[in-house]
Amino acid sequence: MKFTGVGQDENNYLIQKNKVIEAKYGDQSNFENVLKIYTDEEAVFLENIKNIKKSMLEKLTASAIKNEKFIKNEKKEIDILALKYYEQYAPYHGYAINNKEYKTGEGFPKAGDDFDMNDEETFKHSYSYRNLISGIFQRIIYGTPSDDKTPFDKGMDKLKTIKSKMIRSELAKNLVYEMNLAATNIDSVYKGLMENSTDSVFNKETTLKYETLKKLVKGSPSPTFDYENVNGGKTSLESLKGKFVYIDVWATWCGPCIAEIPALKEVEKEYHGKNIEFVSISIDDKKDYEKWKKMVADKELKGIQLFADNDWKSDFVKKYAIDGIPRFILIDTEGKIVNADAPRPSDAKLKELLKEVGL
Repeated sequence: MKFTGVGQDENNYLIQKNKVIEAKYGDQSNFENVLKIYTDEEAVFLENIKNIKKSMLEKLTASAIKNEKFIKNEKKEIDILALKYYEQYAPYHGYAINNKEYKTGEGFPKAGDDFDMNDEETFKHSYSYRNLISGIFQRIIYGTPSDDKTPFDKGMDKLKTIKSKMIRSELAKNLVYEMNLAATNIDSVYKGLMENSTDSVFNKETTLKYETLKKLVKGSPSPTFDYENVNGGKTSLESLKGKFVYIDVWATWCGPCIAEIPALKEVEKEYHGKNIEFVSISIDDKKDYEKWKKMVADKELKGIQLFADNDWKSDFVKKYAIDGIPRFILIDTEGKIVNADAPRPSDAKLKELLKEVGL
């Protein structure tokens, strides 16, 4: 593709600039290709980013662009892009090597905590800048555990330093994950989000989530289900009254879900014959129905295997505010919630919880 007419030099340069990344790592709209940037060890990664930055600047210099403001902004954009890659290296590399605790070595480049996060003009037109300051914000609140401050508290402290309402609103969205079933400060989190966000759609969705979470406290009646059983017919939560019910919400495409299967089988075996039913609810898309049945058979999955009626949009999933899987739920003999975000089978705390309820 080649542009002609007004802005042709700038647009043709941008095409060539994007090809620098694509030539080495492929189409960046594909997450697997994005991840390729971060799979190398630190020294190789840093050399790659140095070469990418150099190549982009060479293409800018070699272009026929006469607009000095564009050239100045583009040099800044390339610097921001490099900083974004540095900032994302630790979490993405940790993901790539399956090590959530991964930390970069001494002297690894990164944007300082005093980096200008109030540049509203750059925020408006630069995806890399928006991505970068979001990464800095997340590193500040989650990077170093603190005994005296929660991630939410650290996030609120940082938001106070952001003068731009537009940027503060966008960064505040990162704190929505602190509004969860395990949180003891859910009211404060909701209040903080509402005070800082100016996004009406986000605020409406957050309010709905808040109201949903408030209904999922211990002792509340559980949302119900009535889903297709892999062995035929349907199984409802109502039909399981009189027994504890440990629910696994999962999908065939979910790696962490699959990883819990061996531990789940062990727990099911240990508690076989006791007053508890193990129910797995697949939220696979309807087109993957046969894939689900095949996996249940191939992996010899035990317990009650159910298929939700509308994947993520299923009523049970929405009422439990499930936005990530696997998700485990424990319900008592009367159909009331014991724990709406119960420990995973691989977590020793699950057996402690089951012991607490008399199992």
